[in-house]
Amino acid sequence: MESKRCSRCKEVKPIEAFARQRTKSNPEGRQGECRQCRSERNAAYREGEQVRESAKLRARNFYAGNKEKVSARGKAIYRANKERAQQYGRNWYQRSGKVTKRRYRAANRLKDRGYNALRRARLKAATLGPVDLAAVIEQDNSTCYLCGKQLAQQEITIDHVIPLVRGGSHTADNLRVACRPCNSRKNGRLLSECEWYTP
Repeated sequence: MESKRCSRCKEVKPIEAFARQRTKSNPEGRQGECRQCRSERNAAYREGEQVRESAKLRARNFYAGNKEKVSARGKAIYRANKERAQQYGRNWYQRSGKVTKRRYRAANRLKDRGYNALRRARLKAATLGPVDLAAVIEQDNSTCYLCGKQLAQQEITIDHVIPLVRGGSHTADNLRVACRPCNSRKNGRLLSECEWYTP
């Protein structure tokens, strides 16, 4: 009678005690562990999964009830290890951050433009309002309001009619579609100061 040694319990058992494991090279192959050991290992794994899930749930519940405490602790750890954390961030960016950022920008052009415009507005302490860039582009029919050129999606930039540096707001009524050359040429000037612009 054919037998085999279990790789887990090390006992020699009849070949029928091992489940089949067919491969191209060995269509009549058997698993290394006997059925009993494999069953015990699977049960232990499932039990561990339940423990991990309940631990995740406890952690989520704790965070929900102690957001300020957790946030303060995280900030304290960051302050104590600031240089190390910054170095970690720099290393990550060099390894994969650049590629990730490039892919995200390519896949979410409009969202990225909106984020950059909002960031600049916050830095200038401008008045902020709800902005839907897709609605602004649709309203202007993807046409540059300065030169009247019809733009492809990748050519569109968003211009603040009254520039942020001149006290303009980041609101839908102050945003227009512009091509990159016109937007750069206008820069921080008002429309009345752009001698080449004819409304």
